[in-house]
Amino acid sequence: MRKSLEKWYGIEKSREVQHVEAFQICEYGRQPAEEEIRRLFPMLK
Repeated sequence: MRKSLEKWYGIEKSREVQHVEAFQICEYGRQPAEEEIRRLFPMLK
């Protein structure tokens, strides 16, 4: 999960994280684009 944390939060902030709850986008159906994910989850800047 560390690579995902670095992508969405940046390297510096990701190093501070000690616990993670991860979710996976289902491989069936429509796959959201990165800009849609950022719109749905604004905390990901």
